[in-house]
Amino acid sequence: MTLASEILSRLLRRRFPVPRRRRQGFTLTEVMIAAAVSMFVAVGAFSLTIMSGRLDKSIASQQRFMKDARRAIEWLNRELRVATTDVMTPISVYDDDGDAAVRGNRVEFSRSGEAAGLRAFYLESDDDDMMTPWDNRLFYDPNTGAAGDEILVSRDIAPVNPNGAFQYEGASEPVVIQMRTGDPANSTNEQEDWANSGANLQGVEINIRIAPRN
Repeated sequence: MTLASEILSRLLRRRFPVPRRRRQGFTLTEVMIAAAVSMFVAVGAFSLTIMSGRLDKSIASQQRFMKDARRAIEWLNRELRVATTDVMTPISVYDDDGDAAVRGNRVEFSRSGEAAGLRAFYLESDDDDMMTPWDNRLFYDPNTGAAGDEILVSRDIAPVNPNGAFQYEGASEPVVIQMRTGDPANSTNEQEDWANSGANLQGVEINIRIAPRN
C-alpha cells in the first residue's frame, strides 16, 4: 500500500466512522415478565403432573375394586346357589350382636346332607365400624365348627345398608346382598379419608339377589 492510499484510508475512517455495535441486554421490565411467564409455565407443568398422577392412581384403584367385587360375586353366587332351604337346615342371617335377624353382616347356610349352619359368609372389621371399609374384609368359612380355615374373599368392603350386607326373609325369597368395594359412596371427608384411591370417590357396588336351588 502506498503512502497516499494509507492517508486516504485514514481520512475516510475519520469522516465515516464505523458505528459500534450496540451492547445487548434486558430491561428490568423484560426480566420481570420473563420470570412471571416461567413461573406460570412451571406451576402449570407441576399441576399437570399431579393431576396425571391422581388419574393414574384412580384408574389403578378402580381396577382393584372391580377385581375385588368380581371375586366376591363369584364366591357368593357359587356357594349360595347350592345352599339348601330345608326347614331343618335353613339359611340364617345374624346381626352384629350375633342375633338372628332379617338383615345382618353374617349369613350361615348348608348344602344338602350337611349340618345346619356349616358354612358362612361374614364381614369383619378391625375398628368395629362396618361403614369404614378400609379395614373391612369379607370371609368365607367352609366349616364354622373349625377354626383357621376361613378364606379371605375381598378387602375394603362394606355394607351399603348400615343394618347389614345380607338380607333373607325366608325360603320363598332370595338372599339379597348389598355391598360396596372401595370408597364409601356417602363419604363426607373424601380428601382426608380416601387420598390413596386417587381423584374423586372410587368403588364398585354389589347389588345381587341369589335364589338357592335346593
